[in-house]
Amino acid sequence: MKMQRQMNDKLKAIGKKLGFEEKLVLNLARHSYATHLLISNIPVSHISSSLGHSSQKTTEHYLKSLPSSVARDISNTLLNFNEPKL
Repeated sequence: MKMQRQMNDKLKAIGKKLGFEEKLVLNLARHSYATHLLISNIPVSHISSSLGHSSQKTTEHYLKSLPSSVARDISNTLLNFNEPKL
């Protein structure tokens, strides 16, 4: 826990320096990482493995806050954004 506290303190300092209103912490970083993978259509089983979760249910807890319609819309936007312009 000491290492996590130290990392959170460093992240908070970085966020403050950058002018972020929300405090940066490891859990926020993990949640953002999982959400990014989800909207990139990475299977939940892979996300679970990359986060070191022994159960996929733990990973699903991270992902519940993102409605599937939002994930679909973001995913479609990203796909369209990456298309080469002719």
